[in-house]
Amino acid sequence: MNWKRTVSLGLVLMSLAVFYFTKIHERKMTVAPAALLSSESSLLQVLPLKEGEEIVWLKVVHPQDKDFTVIFEKSSNREWNIVEPIQSPAESLIVEGMTHLLKLAPRSRELALNSSKLELFGLDKPEITICVKTNQNHQMRCFDFGSIAAVGNGFYVKWKDEDRYFIVNPMFRSVFENSLYTWRKKQVFNLSEKEIELIGLQLNHQDIKIAKEKSSWELKQPITATLGKQVVNDLLTELNSLYAKDFIDEKPKDFASLKLKPPLGTIRIQFVDGSQRSLFIGRPEFARDAYYAQIEGNAILLIAKNKIEKVEQAFLTAAGL
Repeated sequence: MNWKRTVSLGLVLMSLAVFYFTKIHERKMTVAPAALLSSESSLLQVLPLKEGEEIVWLKVVHPQDKDFTVIFEKSSNREWNIVEPIQSPAESLIVEGMTHLLKLAPRSRELALNSSKLELFGLDKPEITICVKTNQNHQMRCFDFGSIAAVGNGFYVKWKDEDRYFIVNPMFRSVFENSLYTWRKKQVFNLSEKEIELIGLQLNHQDIKIAKEKSSWELKQPITATLGKQVVNDLLTELNSLYAKDFIDEKPKDFASLKLKPPLGTIRIQFVDGSQRSLFIGRPEFARDAYYAQIEGNAILLIAKNKIEKVEQAFLTAAGL
């Protein structure tokens, strides 16, 4: 899945969450007052939460695949991170969409279930198990996806600590079937988060530096000049569009051959708050039409060759080269 499909998936998940919220809100507003006071009213959603309660920990397990367990944690800055099987920032838009679906997606055809009948619904050997913790309940709760429902369009689902099962829409299950790559954050530079102070490129014997000074952009190297807004905007757009094509989590046996230490090239962004982010560019991987790259000691990436070339060209254009 490329970065455009990743962003699209995130937007679809959030749209689904809004849709479910609207449907549930309409259902609550049209149901009789007596029904609102019944014990069933609190079980309209897959995961009913109290006011102010939110999911802060999420685990996705595919029991049939012993190697597939992904755990997400929400950080203090409200960004999602993957903590298992690797340490990596997550695509927060997608993970937030999954958690919103959990608390907004409706249950349908909810019925009591004898534990001896689990195999009838495919719940004795679930294909997917989802576990959550919230900011108000650190006790892990899990539910299983069973087989396709015999009646209605969906899958059987059961929380492990409940004696009831219900049915969910097939699309609800599909959001938990994605790959680890889909859930990992792939954007190299997010230039909307902080104010930029300096942008630099060292590649192919070129050393270009561009600085932000008050309301203007100044070329500092190889010569000094004031730059037009459009040429800088084009450069920032290309930098913002750098995404990982793939990740290489296991350290290669011949790391030196990747030409990352020292790198063949470096793109460095320095921010006003003193922080910086650097992308080290290694040798090309011709079979994948990409370059090996690394972000300051993190996992090795593969970045599409044409993306690196577009960034380089944008720098050269800005420098008048």
